[in-house]
Amino acid sequence: MLGWFWTSFGVGALLGSFAFGMSKPRHALATGRAIIVGWGAMLGVLSLTNGPIGIAVFATCGAVWAPYPILVTTNLQRQATGRDLTALSASWTSATILATPLGTALGGPLVAWAGASGTLRISAVATLAIVPVATLVRRSGRNRTRASRPST
Repeated sequence: MLGWFWTSFGVGALLGSFAFGMSKPRHALATGRAIIVGWGAMLGVLSLTNGPIGIAVFATCGAVWAPYPILVTTNLQRQATGRDLTALSASWTSATILATPLGTALGGPLVAWAGASGTLRISAVATLAIVPVATLVRRSGRNRTRASRPST
C-alpha cells in the first residue's frame, strides 16, 4: 500500500511539474501562496481518507507540491545575482536539508501522540497558517522599507 501511495505521489508530481512548466505563471508570490494553501488543504483531505481514495488524494498532493521547488529556485535566481545568489541558494538549501531530519524527529512523537490522521490534520493547519503569517511579515517588512526611505 505504501508503494502505491508513493507511486501516485510521483505520478502526480510529474504531471504537476509539466503543467506548471506549461502555464508560465506571472505572479510568483500568488502562485506560491496557492501552492501552500493547496498543499495544506490536500493534507487535510488526506487525513480523512484511506485506501484507493487516499491514493488518488496523494497523487493530487504530488501535483500541488511539485511546482513549489521550481518556483522557489526560479524566484531565487531572479531576485539575486552574483555572490548574493550563491549565498541565498546555500542558505535555502541548508534550511531545506535541515527540515527533513527535523520533521522526522518531531513527526515520530507527534504520530505516537496524535495518530497518523491527527498528525496530518495538525500538519494541514500548520501549513495553512503559513500564508497569513508570511503575509503579515511581508507587509511589515514593506512598511519598514517605506519608513526608512528619505522623503523627497
